[in-house]
Amino acid sequence: MKTEARALPPDWAEDWTRAARAGVCLHCGNELGRHWQPADGPFCCRGCRGVWELIHAAHLERFYALKPATVAPAAALRPDSFAWLDRVLAEREATAPGDPTLRLDLDIQGVHCAACVWLIEELFRRQAAGIQLR
Repeated sequence: MKTEARALPPDWAEDWTRAARAGVCLHCGNELGRHWQPADGPFCCRGCRGVWELIHAAHLERFYALKPATVAPAAALRPDSFAWLDRVLAEREATAPGDPTLRLDLDIQGVHCAACVWLIEELFRRQAAGIQLR
């Protein structure tokens, strides 16, 4: 669904304007949808905008050269999305006080794109405490 009739902010970057005019999400390439508004930016959902911002903040734009033309939109994060991690850290401190080593096994579901796997690996690799990722 093209959005040519809608007024777009004049200060948008060229790629933002191009994506919005084409009616596609700048991150995942899927349609913006009929309820899309320019205030949303050229993103189909908050999840895609959040991932796009993370990629650019970490200078991992290579993701876009690796990904297929369209991917499933990112899941929306709630304020409590990572509350479970606080519990894991508290349990670790209770069982091994002062030990800075934490082993965390994550089973990441729904990843169907090699570029998404690359992004997860690259973000982990950039963490000083990251030792192993498989």
